[in-house]
Amino acid sequence: MLPDVRPYTEALRILVIEDSDSARERIVGILTSHAQAQHAQFAITEAATYEGARDALISEYFDFAIVDLVLHGGPTGEIEEWEGFWLLQDLFEMGLQEETAVVVLTSFDIGRVANIALTRFKALIFLSKEQSSDDIVDSIAELLEEQHDCGMRCNLTLAEPETWRELVLRLGRGQFGRLTSPVSVGEAEVELNHLVRRLERSATDVHLTPMEGGHSGAAVARVTRHRDGVHLADVIIKYGLAPAIHEEQQRYRKVSDLVSDQRLTQLNQVALGRNLGVLEYTLVGADPAQVRPFGEFYRHASAADVRRCVEALFERTCGRWYANRRAVSGLSLSDHYAEHLGFSRATLAREYAFKFGDKIIGRETIRHVELPRDLPDPVTAVTSGAADVVCDTWVCPSHGDMHGGNILVDGPHGEPWLIDFAAAGEAHWARDFAALECCVKFQYTEAAHDLGGLYELESVLADSESLSEGVGSRVSLQRADLAKALRAASDIRQVMAGLVGDAMSERVMYREYHAALLYQSLNYLRFHSLLKKQKARKHHVLAAAALAYEVVMLGSEAAPS
Repeated sequence: MLPDVRPYTEALRILVIEDSDSARERIVGILTSHAQAQHAQFAITEAATYEGARDALISEYFDFAIVDLVLHGGPTGEIEEWEGFWLLQDLFEMGLQEETAVVVLTSFDIGRVANIALTRFKALIFLSKEQSSDDIVDSIAELLEEQHDCGMRCNLTLAEPETWRELVLRLGRGQFGRLTSPVSVGEAEVELNHLVRRLERSATDVHLTPMEGGHSGAAVARVTRHRDGVHLADVIIKYGLAPAIHEEQQRYRKVSDLVSDQRLTQLNQVALGRNLGVLEYTLVGADPAQVRPFGEFYRHASAADVRRCVEALFERTCGRWYANRRAVSGLSLSDHYAEHLGFSRATLAREYAFKFGDKIIGRETIRHVELPRDLPDPVTAVTSGAADVVCDTWVCPSHGDMHGGNILVDGPHGEPWLIDFAAAGEAHWARDFAALECCVKFQYTEAAHDLGGLYELESVLADSESLSEGVGSRVSLQRADLAKALRAASDIRQVMAGLVGDAMSERVMYREYHAALLYQSLNYLRFHSLLKKQKARKHHVLAAAALAYEVVMLGSEAAPS
């Protein structure tokens, strides 16, 4: 490495695992001297035992681990008794082997030992303690150069007034409390910083601009990258809990081959840590510097542009999904949506009682001073089993989380690209359509003081007996935001009818779609941060679910053709 290379801007975190005090002091001394010579920062943690090393690997993020294979005195024993191999096996079992760069430094350099460490346990290099300090330094320096110092020389900045703490707390608004192991916000900040650096380690300057997200416990940012003054292609990153990011990586493959019209969201690479993970996406054919979330686009776009975006999304981007359908018999839509949305009857009842009070549990009707009539209680109907819909229907590939934060829009007329495939997979055909309609109604309308207006919106949609005809252009609502939401929901339904109408009768499609709306609407009772902002929102959600339930119960059982 050249002596005039730019200095580290963040400390490389290294775990040194060695039972001999003198050997451990030598290794730390070698690392410290190398860091000083190369304008690097090393944050070195020491462990002398298997238990201490394992606790450190579980609880902290490390970029590198330097591992001695034998961590006990006396006879070395068989290879199976060497604690260093136990640690490498632990990394495999915890799913961290590929995320921690392992350097084996040991007194044993026999071919079999080196082969096991390098091939079976994927250690990056195998060094002998018998080597000179200069040879060890050269090997470590070469490894760091190959790894681009894990991005520690990168100038990584955030859009003002963002901080790493705020980036982490964006997850707190969703599922941050469900981390797989205890972690402080401070440690999560460090982990996220290092994961982004590792993901973009070939760049010299990286700038993150957070984007509008949803309520699923993940967040999205636009990344502007330069390498020695040359502007590289911008990318989109998504970060969240490590298990969910890993799951998204797997589920992406289930739908990516069916994306039409070259609107492919290319998943480039993944970096996983102990608690968090980061995905990098490229939007093929889009300009990442100009893309914006659908929610932001919706607020400023005309109704005609919103329709064009919806048509492009479902007919072109996702059109092949609905052609790859599979018939199923006796599907319980209540169980199906509860499984895919991640709630149970018990959790739904608990959320309901939390927001509306214990006294409403078990009532058959709901009453509100701003509503013109009593409505059936949809939560009681679902939790009691009265709302169960069992039908012969069909399933197809789906995105699974089709809210406005997961649709990125490029251009003035709304060319769409999808991100966030964590919930992708085969599901009921109406799943994505109902999710987007609910997003528009519950997130893009102002609910502060006009529950009556929101009820009118839902009533017009529920009273429309045809999904394919649409009502958005022939029914006028006083409030502009409600009129726009009505038009958007109507357009979503018309596009849906054009894609799936050949597979079932209008009557069956109408009933099943309202069943999907029932479950998708009630799922919003779980979004505390969204509902607490506007007092009427929870009543809007409940009324929408009640009207959908009425449609479902008035419909007749029929099978798709």
